[in-house]
Amino acid sequence: MIAASATYRQILSRLLGWSPAVLLAIVVIVGIIINPALISGANLAAVASQSIPIFLIALAAGLVLISGSIDLSAGLTVALVSVVVGFGLNLGWPSVPALLLGLAAATAVGFWNGLIAGFVRLPAFVATLATAIALQGINIFLSPGIIIIKDPVLKALGRGAVLGFPFLYIVAAIAALTAYLLLHQSRFGLKTYAVGSSRENAVLAGLAVERHQFMVFIASSVICFVASVVMISRTLVVTPNVGGMPLLLDGIAAAVIGGTSIFGGKGTVFGIACGALIIGLVTHLLRTTGVDPSSLDLFKGLLIAFALLLEVGLAAMRSYLKTV
Repeated sequence: MIAASATYRQILSRLLGWSPAVLLAIVVIVGIIINPALISGANLAAVASQSIPIFLIALAAGLVLISGSIDLSAGLTVALVSVVVGFGLNLGWPSVPALLLGLAAATAVGFWNGLIAGFVRLPAFVATLATAIALQGINIFLSPGIIIIKDPVLKALGRGAVLGFPFLYIVAAIAALTAYLLLHQSRFGLKTYAVGSSRENAVLAGLAVERHQFMVFIASSVICFVASVVMISRTLVVTPNVGGMPLLLDGIAAAVIGGTSIFGGKGTVFGIACGALIIGLVTHLLRTTGVDPSSLDLFKGLLIAFALLLEVGLAAMRSYLKTV
């Protein structure tokens, strides 16, 4: 009887770990019932393409959340990269120098956030919100207006394919693999989970918490750069409205729905990917079924609330399984 009970607990614990995938499956089934055409190749491609930027910004936001912090400037960092790259292209620069300038701008934002939220230890919510507000002004000031991308490199990235696989899918796969190795197969990842689970215990264990938090913000900003490049190459248009707070909210929603804890120390790349697909699916379904666009944020807010309630419920269930 005891052995059977232990086996039952192990099975249930494993099922709880797959909750993002189960939620994704439920959304897919409901989506097919609402719109049977969802499983068509065109619709699936549209959902996948729409989910890639969400997945990338969710990785950036999720990484910081797992470390026990938060970055409210990630969406505006994506917009900054777009503006800076557009600024370079507008000067007649080739794509590579313009992209390097965008990478430098994103890294500078990560450096600043890591400095004030990591070393100076200002509350990350306030510090990164201030950064976001500043970036909004900088983006408007630097913006050369709307630029139509004609650069062959960015065009190829957005429209090209290898063996039938679009380049953007390959970029997303590389980003997912890199994030997986970083979070789940490296000392950096172990430190990130340790700091997010308990900053005090991490300090007692001898971890350089401030320095690690600094590096987390740098890594997050680099992911924001990749997200911006993907969005630019998809639309072939550069504007200061690329990314911004709407994209950040989608990213945070995807991370939380995918099982990333807003309290730190918990989250997986797989879960974040599931969350991004859920947001992409829901958005696509609402748009194709004629729902008022102003209602999109309402549905996303309800999804986040549901995910938070689910997180609380799953946490209570895990605690119960440990005691029985």
